[in-house]
Amino acid sequence: NLALDSRAIGRWQEQQLSATLAIDGERRDQTTFLDTAELTLASKSDRLEIKLAESVAPLAEDASWLLSCNLRGEWSTWLERVRPLVANRLKTLGWSAAGPLEGEAMVRIDSQIIEIQQSSMKSAPFTWSSPQLELREPALAIELEGSWDFAAQRARVPEATFQTSALAFRVSNFRSDADGIDRRTSGEIRLLANLDNLYDTWRINGKQHDWRLRGNVDGQLSLVQESEATEARWTLDVTDMQLVRRQ
Repeated sequence: NLALDSRAIGRWQEQQLSATLAIDGERRDQTTFLDTAELTLASKSDRLEIKLAESVAPLAEDASWLLSCNLRGEWSTWLERVRPLVANRLKTLGWSAAGPLEGEAMVRIDSQIIEIQQSSMKSAPFTWSSPQLELREPALAIELEGSWDFAAQRARVPEATFQTSALAFRVSNFRSDADGIDRRTSGEIRLLANLDNLYDTWRINGKQHDWRLRGNVDGQLSLVQESEATEARWTLDVTDMQLVRRQ
């Protein structure tokens, strides 16, 4: 029964927490080689595993670390667990999330760059609540690939997707580069929406209508923003559109 009290984050408590760290390596000719490493945190149904996916040789400040990460559990308890970074702010705003959570990632880290080679997160079902919006989806899936170069202040996102039964949102070829005090950003966004499912699963609190829209939406945006100039191209296709009055 682990408890931590702080004025900044309030009370953080784990009824049952297990932490395991296993490391295997050797030191040769005054150089350290790390062959395997694994950190496991477990609390009831929540579990986080971080493994070294390849050996680190030699172990130094500029070493490159390839990490395999696996996350399981519940949205509500994980948000409570990371409260110092996220959940405390979410509570202030009246936001909450619930549902089973499964996530995995392959991440490379060194002194200059963080590269997410592959990552995914799934939840079925998924619930999000806020004073403005309620989301009740049978399934949620998120995937992300990208990198951030600290020295060059450069971001790359080859592809990122957010998908539910009502919406599919994809970002591709996103680039952001710093050039002195100016920054150049470009990328493409595509949005697919089933309006019938959207009305069933996404609800704006305090808004009641005696009508609803049906149909499918396909929107695409190409964006280039440089200094104070922005160039954007937007297309929107709507098919099988209907305006239906509730009975």
